[in-house]
Amino acid sequence: MKTIKQMSFMLLLTLCSAFLFTSCEEDWWDIEGEWEVVETSYSSPYRNGDYWVFDDHGYFQTYGYPDLNERGYWDIVGHTIQISFNRYDTDLEAYIRILDDGYMVLDVYDNVYRTRYTLRLVRRSYHYYSQRKLTNENTDATRHHQ
Repeated sequence: MKTIKQMSFMLLLTLCSAFLFTSCEEDWWDIEGEWEVVETSYSSPYRNGDYWVFDDHGYFQTYGYPDLNERGYWDIVGHTIQISFNRYDTDLEAYIRILDDGYMVLDVYDNVYRTRYTLRLVRRSYHYYSQRKLTNENTDATRHHQ
């Protein structure tokens, strides 16, 4: 009987330790919606007033000055937003340095142009209500800037 109590105690201690020192939490980034670029670093192809839109179905779009119109797909891996304009290659890797409710700072690496820049964005909407509809429109995603 003593052996069974000791084994039960050890099993209970092991299970408690396992649950105490492990975490089931994952990073959860709520970035869906429409974000306005309010500050950029020098080498950024984006300008103040441009918009980045993250659809909850994984579609991504930018629009703004003068004829900025990019469409693609986004996903989050760890702390990094991966954006693809052709669905296969990661064109932009945006490390989320700060995300606080309606404010986000991204350190971006552009794999196509081999440049790095920082963007500061402010959430303008949790949903995309603009007249522009964020869809793939039966075409491959496109990238038009610079």
